[in-house]
Amino acid sequence: MLFLFALTALCAQPQQQATLKGVVTDVTGASVRQAEIRVLQADSHLLIAHATSLENGEFVAGPLPAGSYTLTARAPGSASE
Repeated sequence: MLFLFALTALCAQPQQQATLKGVVTDVTGASVRQAEIRVLQADSHLLIAHATSLENGEFVAGPLPAGSYTLTARAPGSASE
């Protein structure tokens, strides 16, 4: 079961765009590979971008328009699938 990931950077560009970088981990702190990350617009819940975590749990999503987002992650074989 997947719980949380840490966002490590939000890099703004002159055009008011950003890239989200993070690491997906489970409750033990172990990296989760092949997790599906979804970036949703915070107020409308519209899907803006998606990514898949690498072997070490890292992911990159973007470029994104500047704004507020909700991120979700689902690991292969997790109970929520």
